[in-house]
Amino acid sequence: MGWAGTAMLLVGAWRLASKDRNALLWTMAGAVCWTIKGISTAQLDLIVVNLAFVILTFRTWLKWNSDAET
Repeated sequence: MGWAGTAMLLVGAWRLASKDRNALLWTMAGAVCWTIKGISTAQLDLIVVNLAFVILTFRTWLKWNSDAET
């Protein structure tokens, strides 16, 4: 899960640079992979940091989509 998560985070960062709205979904998917890795290896710091990142990314994605509709 670590390599997959890292790859998704890198794709998300690359797509964010081009101002793609789906970039946040890529970064969120990468953070979910890292959260799963944290759960499987019982590393509380990975779990907490990445869950916070998932929540913040999802909130930002929702905000971007609501701004696009107006």
